[in-house]
Amino acid sequence: MLASLTDPIAAIATAPGRGAVGYRGGCRRRTIAPIIDAICARTLKPREATYLPFLDAQGAPIDQGLAIHFPAPHSYTGEDVLELQAHGGPVVLQLLLARCLEAGAAMGLRVAQPGEFTQRAFLNDKIDLAQAESDRRPDRREYRSGGAQRGGDHSPASSRAKSTTCAMR
Repeated sequence: MLASLTDPIAAIATAPGRGAVGYRGGCRRRTIAPIIDAICARTLKPREATYLPFLDAQGAPIDQGLAIHFPAPHSYTGEDVLELQAHGGPVVLQLLLARCLEAGAAMGLRVAQPGEFTQRAFLNDKIDLAQAESDRRPDRREYRSGGAQRGGDHSPASSRAKSTTCAMR
């Protein structure tokens, strides 16, 4: 079954193993407020990191970390995004992802497919094709130049390719 680009999605944004950043989730055309309320138990100021406990369904802390709400269209994907930066241990991140899926079940929150956040950023005109490819292939040389490409300038070839792709949708 193909995933819908309108489904709210969640994913662990850190490679397996120990890491510093944990979870990232996004919603398209829906409010992310129920997930924020359930896990953070407070309103978050847009684009401001807030240190707080991440709560399970009974109100007990899963972990403590930073929560940042990026309202649409001012996020990587152009959608409402909640970023939870946990301590990064695999068990904690799995518990946090499970809690997010539980809290977002009523809105159809699901686990994102690999590359889906980048795909949405591309489709929402947040990045061009060259930037999307550099995010997709960190083992390639172009990845190292990806940061320079994030300045907002779309390459002419990428703009033509995107116009053609969007016309085919």
